[in-house]
Amino acid sequence: MNENFKRSKSAIEEVLILSNKQRIKTEEQKAREYKKLKEIETERAKERQKKAGKEKGGDNKIIDSQNNKKQLKENFTEAANDNLDNTKKGIKEPQAGDIAAGKVHMSRPTADKATEVVDTIDELESEGDTEKANELRDIF
Repeated sequence: MNENFKRSKSAIEEVLILSNKQRIKTEEQKAREYKKLKEIETERAKERQKKAGKEKGGDNKIIDSQNNKKQLKENFTEAANDNLDNTKKGIKEPQAGDIAAGKVHMSRPTADKATEVVDTIDELESEGDTEKANELRDIF
C-alpha cells in the first residue's frame, strides 16, 4: 500500500473519530475509538523515529564498523542524556497509548482494559456466542 495513501487514510479515520467527540458514547464505542487511535499514534511514532534516525545520520547504511559503532554510541548517549534531562525535569514523553487515551477522555490503563473487553466481545461474536457477547456488553 502506498505510504501517502496509508497516512491519508489514517488522517481521515482520526478526523472521523474526533469530529464525533461531542456525542455521548458507550464505553464500548470509546474503547473501539481508543484502539483505532492507538494504531494511528503508533504509526506516527514509528514515522517520527524513522525521521529522527535519518536526521541524526542514521540512514541505515553501514559505512564501516568503527564509525557506525561510534555514531550509534553518540546517538544513544545523546538520547539518554535528553531522556535523563526530561526525567529530572519531571517530563515524560507521552506514548502512543497515552495520546490516544487522552483523545477519548480515558486514562491509558482504563482504555487498555476496555480494549481487552471489546476484544473478548469480538471473539465471542466471531465464535457465534452472541448471547455471552451481549451479556458482557450489558455489564460493560
